[in-house]
Amino acid sequence: MPTPVTVHEKGEKSVILKSTGNEKSRVTVMLACLADGTKLPPYVVLKRKTVPKEAMPAGIIVRAQEKGWMETELVVDWLKVVWGRRRGGLRKKRNMLILDAFCGHLSDPVKKQVKAMNGDLVIIPGRNNKSAAGEIQKPPVRLLCEWILHAWDAVSPKSIIHGFKKCCYQMPWGSEDDVLWEEPEDVCEE
Repeated sequence: MPTPVTVHEKGEKSVILKSTGNEKSRVTVMLACLADGTKLPPYVVLKRKTVPKEAMPAGIIVRAQEKGWMETELVVDWLKVVWGRRRGGLRKKRNMLILDAFCGHLSDPVKKQVKAMNGDLVIIPGRNNKSAAGEIQKPPVRLLCEWILHAWDAVSPKSIIHGFKKCCYQMPWGSEDDVLWEEPEDVCEE
């Protein structure tokens, strides 16, 4: 990101700044998985008023929001189009949804939607807002979605299962959770 300070002669009429023009670009991605290693479709929120008309890759959901934020309405939409359509989601079996402490996850409409889906909302602390510095060109939306899908596909189910095991989260009562207690050979080998 360019610095907000320049060094020039006093009184100069024009000051040249190097910029990519994308300093205010933003994209939010919500990734979710199940304790058995199943990965749910990525949910992408673009900073714009309308969803792009171009066809997006299969297996990804794209939405638009003026600030590129995952606001309450989009969290409720995510619950309906991703969480509600997961394998077993339509059976209305009791479930547990673990989210971070982002304020959009804590709103009443989100809590009501989770409850309507027979779910228990578990909030864990933690936000990871790292940004890379440098002159980065804004990628086309389709390419961005392909990158997200490629990265998400690279996460192995073994890694997901191992992550749930390390957090001591179990699958629902009466289900097969033996897979959570098996010792993984090497989660990082892929």
